[in-house]
Amino acid sequence: MFPLEEELICNFVSDHQSMPPFHVPPEEGPLNPPLAQSRLTPPVEGDVNFSAMVSAIAQGEDGSRIGVLASGVQAAYAAEEAAGALPPSSSRATFVSALAIDSTGLATLRKAGAAAKVTLALDRLALPAGAVITNLAVLLPGVEGGNFGAELRLGNAAPTLFTIKDGLAMSNSGALSDGSPANVLPLNQTVGGSPDRPAVLTIDKGADGARLAKARDVLLWLEYDAP
Repeated sequence: MFPLEEELICNFVSDHQSMPPFHVPPEEGPLNPPLAQSRLTPPVEGDVNFSAMVSAIAQGEDGSRIGVLASGVQAAYAAEEAAGALPPSSSRATFVSALAIDSTGLATLRKAGAAAKVTLALDRLALPAGAVITNLAVLLPGVEGGNFGAELRLGNAAPTLFTIKDGLAMSNSGALSDGSPANVLPLNQTVGGSPDRPAVLTIDKGADGARLAKARDVLLWLEYDAP
């Protein structure tokens, strides 16, 4: 395991001890194998893909959201270990935790101030060369309700403006799209670019900072195609 990813998993697990199992059909695509080499709950069989996971996160209670993510990582590792090498081109997913790599930025979410700023260093992960973002989500475990204006800047690209609702914001490209241009979500603007860039997330607290202060973490979930 790469040092950053090991640190991410260890800190992530230590802060989120409740990890109920999550099971989905085995025909879905695998996750990023290095990040999946974690020892969390006993393995569940079957791969987990981004769309199934985000649907479960959006529908579940707050306490189960982290369990879905952690169990998904473990599930993918168990399935991939049995399946062997990945095909030449595949869809994978990974996540970055502010608790693990930017505790200072996470503190700005919990303390007084007009805005919070968190840096989520995707460029420090060992992602395949030529990888392309296909979907993305921002999750605030511990935050229930509320609407918060936010912006996400990847590298030197123009910032993408979006809204975090009930602790979650996501793109809906590819398999998540319903085909209607009217329903395209703002984070779709990040799709198609390289994930090998630092990600800076800024959240406007408005008049509801107390709600954001309950955040246990800030997670950036990333689905990407690897050549």
